[in-house]
Amino acid sequence: MEEAKQEQIEKNDNVEESQNNNNEEIVVEVGKEEKSLEDAQKALEEKEAQLFKKEVELTLKDAGLADFAEIINIKDAEELKTTIDKLNKIINARKIDSSFKPDGHKQVDKYAQAEKQGNVLGMIESKLSGLFKS
Repeated sequence: MEEAKQEQIEKNDNVEESQNNNNEEIVVEVGKEEKSLEDAQKALEEKEAQLFKKEVELTLKDAGLADFAEIINIKDAEELKTTIDKLNKIINARKIDSSFKPDGHKQVDKYAQAEKQGNVLGMIESKLSGLFKS
């Protein structure tokens, strides 16, 4: 009977050892799957980041602001829209400030007009009209 018990104990130990090996294999496989899943998730996040960066570049290009693509760091689409609006306001204000402003612009008087046309009578008339003003 003692041998039977001993045999039974050995069988139980073998079964336990076999189950432990199976459990270890399953744990290793689950660990590999988790790592694979994490890697896939990281790759997906990187692809999403690249896609959003391309979207930002295209949106800026459409708005005529492609020169600012490298310096703009945006997290979401709403922030992109507000940033584009702000940049457009700044650029429009600068366009107005740097637009043509005549400096020392003189109006052409009657004498200069007559002189350009070679009209001697008009030149004399413009000079004499200044003398007889009241």
